[in-house]
Amino acid sequence: MEKSTAPSPCDTNTQSGSIFNRLIGWMIDNPIAVNLFTVAILVLGVYSFTSIKQETSPSFKVDEIEIRANFPGATPKEIEQGIVMPIEHSLTENTNIDRISATAVEGSARLVLTLNDGVNANSVIAEVKNDLDAINSFPSSMEPLQISLVEELDSLVEFGLYGNLPETALRQEATRLKTELLNQFDIARIALAGVRDTEVIIEITQDSLYQYQLTLPEVTQRIAAEVTDISAGSISTNAGDILIRTLGRKEQIAHFRNIIINSKSDGAEIKLGDIADISYGFSQQEAPFLVNGQPGIMLVVYQSDTSKPIQLSGAIQDFIKQYQSSLPVGANLTVLDDQAQSFQTRIDLLLNNGLIGMILVIIALSLFLDMRLAFWVCLGIPIAIIGSLAFMPMLSIPLNMVTLFAFIITLGILVDDAVIVAENIYQKFQDGTAIEAALKQGAAEMAVPVCFSVATNIIAFVPLLFVPGELGVMYKPMTLLIFAIFTVSLIEALFILPYHLKQLGNPRKMGRLGQIQQKSFNAFESLREIHFNKMLRTSLRHPWSILAIFVSVTLVTFSWVNSGRVDSGFVPKVESQRIDAEVEFPAGTALVDKKRTMGLIEAAGIRAFARLREPNSYKHIMMSIHANSASTTFQIVEDTQRSYTARQFVDTWRSEIGELAGTKSLFFDYEVGPGGGKELSIELAANDSEMLKQATFELMKKLQQIEGVTDIDSGLIDAQREYTLSVTPRGSMMGFNSDSLGELVRNSFYGEEVNRQIQNSEELKIRVMRHRNEQFKANALGDLLITSPSGEQVLLKQVADIIPILSASRIDRIDGIEQVEVSASFIRSKANVALITTQISDSILPALMQKYPGVNAELGGSARTERKVSAQLMTGIILALFIVFSFLAIYFKSMLDAILILSVIPLCLAAAMLGHIILSHSFSVMSLFGMIALSGLVLNGSFVLLLEIKKHLCSRVDIETAIINSTISRFRPVVITALTTTVGLAPMLFETSTQAQYLIPMVISLSFGTLFSIATILVFAPALFLISERWHVRYSSKSNASVIETLKTADTLLINRISTSTAS
Repeated sequence: MEKSTAPSPCDTNTQSGSIFNRLIGWMIDNPIAVNLFTVAILVLGVYSFTSIKQETSPSFKVDEIEIRANFPGATPKEIEQGIVMPIEHSLTENTNIDRISATAVEGSARLVLTLNDGVNANSVIAEVKNDLDAINSFPSSMEPLQISLVEELDSLVEFGLYGNLPETALRQEATRLKTELLNQFDIARIALAGVRDTEVIIEITQDSLYQYQLTLPEVTQRIAAEVTDISAGSISTNAGDILIRTLGRKEQIAHFRNIIINSKSDGAEIKLGDIADISYGFSQQEAPFLVNGQPGIMLVVYQSDTSKPIQLSGAIQDFIKQYQSSLPVGANLTVLDDQAQSFQTRIDLLLNNGLIGMILVIIALSLFLDMRLAFWVCLGIPIAIIGSLAFMPMLSIPLNMVTLFAFIITLGILVDDAVIVAENIYQKFQDGTAIEAALKQGAAEMAVPVCFSVATNIIAFVPLLFVPGELGVMYKPMTLLIFAIFTVSLIEALFILPYHLKQLGNPRKMGRLGQIQQKSFNAFESLREIHFNKMLRTSLRHPWSILAIFVSVTLVTFSWVNSGRVDSGFVPKVESQRIDAEVEFPAGTALVDKKRTMGLIEAAGIRAFARLREPNSYKHIMMSIHANSASTTFQIVEDTQRSYTARQFVDTWRSEIGELAGTKSLFFDYEVGPGGGKELSIELAANDSEMLKQATFELMKKLQQIEGVTDIDSGLIDAQREYTLSVTPRGSMMGFNSDSLGELVRNSFYGEEVNRQIQNSEELKIRVMRHRNEQFKANALGDLLITSPSGEQVLLKQVADIIPILSASRIDRIDGIEQVEVSASFIRSKANVALITTQISDSILPALMQKYPGVNAELGGSARTERKVSAQLMTGIILALFIVFSFLAIYFKSMLDAILILSVIPLCLAAAMLGHIILSHSFSVMSLFGMIALSGLVLNGSFVLLLEIKKHLCSRVDIETAIINSTISRFRPVVITALTTTVGLAPMLFETSTQAQYLIPMVISLSFGTLFSIATILVFAPALFLISERWHVRYSSKSNASVIETLKTADTLLINRISTSTAS
């Protein structure tokens, strides 16, 4: 190891330093330049504020491409083989795609392509479209693919339009309201939920077809030819070109009835109305959506990028109040959710906490610094915050709860560099240096330490830029904003602050407040010079004991956390005001049974409110029922207006529901943020479907045996009856094949879409189908009368073998391999999530894969995200540590010194963990982010302390004296920095509102870590430096003694040789 020499403390007048120092000195001598520079920073920040995008919720969307395919009437297996697999095969070699997720259900498929970070999404979607256009094996009856980028819009307001009105009347009223809102306000989009697509349904009976000697395909072709507008070109005349177009578009039912299908032998026309029933209908099965027990429709309003959510929401709500009078009798319109209100609450929360934090920081600085010093140091806080606003539009940083938190998290940290500069100037002035010289020398001497301080703070946050996926998207803007805040604070500390400290040279008027501050200042000096001095000298007499105590506490804390005694989760569990009871039903469950079950669940929820003795603490109830799922939603009041938590209500609701018959699973969702959904997700994948099924059922049995695991579900539970058709030899002779037979049967039941047209801004499908009264039940499918390609009419059972089987109602695939997801929830009062997760990953899954060699099983959902985030985050952490280590080693010309400075990090991380243990708060990725930010802060104190020690050593004092003097001189800045950071975050630490819970783990890590850093930097680091220097001296002494002994031996040998030569 090389000798520890640091040229910077002993020789600060390098060429680059002198240039930097001259710039600082020039600013001190030019008050106009300082004032103009300050005003320019403030004006630019204020001016930029109007250009900042405002979001009611932080964005966490990654770049994804969605592919939708509709194949009406097709089974999930047909969808998989005919659509999904060809798409997967065509996209396998696209290196821009990270993951292909596919889901096949009856009649449709959805594929989501997750793109790699940093790729151009628009160019990738163009490549995908070209690849899919080249596929020529898609089924002929499949609708065109819908390919689009997954769009994330910021929802602003949700309205519920409801009443005892027909579905068509509700839809028309919702469409009218939607049009009015879009015309009057700057809105990106309005989505309608709880509505079905309208269509014109043309139903024809078998008797009518037989009577008029027609077939369903013939009627379909004739209708298609009559409902399309066709351009016939143009004719040139003296008056100009005249366009010619044949009109086939039909606007009303009567127009469809008049379509001529055929003519009789006597010349009489056969019109569509003679053979068919024509009506308006809906394309899907009935899917009730209820608001407060009445049929309803939900309108979701999405804000545009340029709109201001609070102002826009207020304007929309004023409009709705006026619009109420124009509603038809029996219709009601209510606000279901207003994100702008939550956004305003978040802003008020952070501003209030930030203001309280700033006041506490000012008080803390005033207690320990000269009042004038404290005032100008605190003035750097608003300058840094306002100045950083100028960077937000340039870096596309939105204003949301996460980015607002950047201001609070840096509130105490950003005074660190100002305290370092101000304290050094003040100390020189107190030592008798003239104020002008003290300003220039004090600022110049601290330029390098302050630049390093800001650099390490920035580098400490660099790992957050490596976080992939949703969390990375959400926290990247916050990280960039923190960089901007630190940069502006550095500029303020070096070029603005020193000039204002000229007032230290003016006589100070000692008022009542000044006297109180002076007493506090004197008490702090007494604490430093007497009590701390004594404790420091005692600890340096026993450095190994100090080392043992700190290391022991750290190891015990790490061991306690690693033992699983502290609960943990990847994403913090933040409660929402929206509480959903989501139910999965077996395939084929009758609508009446689903309605009855959801009615029981809703009634149980109302009883739960009564048990909690707050029966009116919810705003409204929503119920939504779909094909195989349903949900009941309670929108509860704000947490300040109720005494129970969302989790307490869910537990009470669950107990009121009891056992539910006829359902697959029941899941309660009451949390917000990325990673929402069931807490446990296990993904099993295999090419062998049968082996995959066996492994899935065995895994579910294992999970049922674990106490605290509930709501266990998988896609394999839900199987539906399916009939397979195989063409018989007679059918082949009549011209049937598998494709033609399947298409014929599908069109007989589902019908065939002949056209689409736009009416009242809505797409309208026109569908021809066999009359619904004649659609056979499953056990009479063979009696379906069909027409062969040769025109002969036969029964289906005469040309096909019909075999009933059970098949999956849903098929999931990941990257071309069939997958089943087993999901579950935890009852946290009975389960330790960390221990159960470890048991599953380390024991249950390896045993399962050993028993079923072809099956791959791993934790999915948030656990998969955690693995990916942890890997990328570790890369960022290693890179950041390497950069800091390299800088330290180069600066001090010693790798040992760099290691000594970095050694304080594990101790402060242990303190952050200890904070979670003391407050009984679970660990999360937010806790880790706080620890990363903490690392930069504690490095600064350790670095400046060692720098001070090296400076004293240059004065030829002994090691112990150098360490004692340096530590005492650094006592005030270290304590002030730690206290200001802690008190700046303290209001958030004790915040009980739901809005703040997502950020509290990060606050715990920072506040406890920085507070403990006082002991780490002022007690542990001096002891460690003393041991290091003593070892270095001892090693150097031994080396020198060895060299002297070697030289003496060489001299003796040389003398002996000379004597021998002379004698000869």
